Amino acid sequence: MQDSLAFVSQESSDAAGWFSEVAAHVEAGLPGADVEHVGSTAVPGCLTKGDLDVLVRVPSEAFLSSMEVLDGLLARSPRNDPTGDCVEYDYVGRGFSASVQLAVVDEWHDRRFHGLKVLLTSDPRALDRYNGMKREYEGRPMEEYRRAKALLIESLLAGTSG
Repeated sequence: MQDSLAFVSQESSDAAGWFSEVAAHVEAGLPGADVEHVGSTAVPGCLTKGDLDVLVRVPSEAFLSSMEVLDGLLARSPRNDPTGDCVEYDYVGRGFSASVQLAVVDEWHDRRFHGLKVLLTSDPRALDRYNGMKREYEGRPMEEYRRAKALLIESLLAGTSG
């Protein structure tokens, strides 16, 4: 695990290709699933650590069956415990890895991942705040960054300043 925060670039030119590879793998098992590139590499102009985040959005009635399919395609991530509406998986590709979130549409995790991407791509001030926080925490311990990031995301999604 990374001890301190370092950014590799503002945008990764490889991210779109990486996402296509992950999406094809997921869609092979879940045809018609809403597979979305999320996270910083999906937002033009956003500072990124270079990690790829993928969101698989499913209706609540398809969550358990989708989880069974992804359990056969991907390894469950040890980073976060599954919840009733979200399971995190790890994908290892050629020269990259990705975090894949299976989430129920319109539940908390979906709103966080999908909603943040929508906000950051549509509101330049929100993107500036997000990048500013990332610059402030560069070189600092990862846990400090994660706490600050969680608070800022909560504030941004709530539409508050701070």
